[in-house]
Amino acid sequence: MNAKKNSREKGFTLMEALIVVTIVAIMAAVALPQLGSYVKTYKYNDYAAKMEYLVKHSKIYAMERTRNVGVCVNSGAKTLSLYDLGTSRAAGACTGTAISQQSMAISESYITLAGTNPGVSFDPRGLAIQNGYVCVAYNNGYTRLCISQTGVRKESGSGACASCSS
Repeated sequence: MNAKKNSREKGFTLMEALIVVTIVAIMAAVALPQLGSYVKTYKYNDYAAKMEYLVKHSKIYAMERTRNVGVCVNSGAKTLSLYDLGTSRAAGACTGTAISQQSMAISESYITLAGTNPGVSFDPRGLAIQNGYVCVAYNNGYTRLCISQTGVRKESGSGACASCSS
């Protein structure tokens, strides 16, 4: 009696399993080359958002604490840091006390950071003491923040980072 195959048995045949494995392999072969590009673009967008956050946070920090705040750009080390400059309007953007937990370090070699050397600073009214720009670039595209006395303007485009036109 056990020799007869029960028509109610469930499972996959070897042929069905091979077809599924083949389809999954084809889908992986198409998707995997693009995955690296998506990850790089995601990281670039993450750094651009973090850069924008840090610049806006520096203005808010300056207004809340009635202090001057510097946004320090180190292009060589690919770092962006915030500094409490105290009440001195003549202080450099990279002097003073580093604001804890308010920095960004880019570890990826394919992403660049550029900006006004050594950086820009804001007064307690949220106005720029030192004008300039901060820019993150990847794959012939950039996100740049142009900082002037009256505000911060965000620009995106193709090409390399460069100073703001006006």
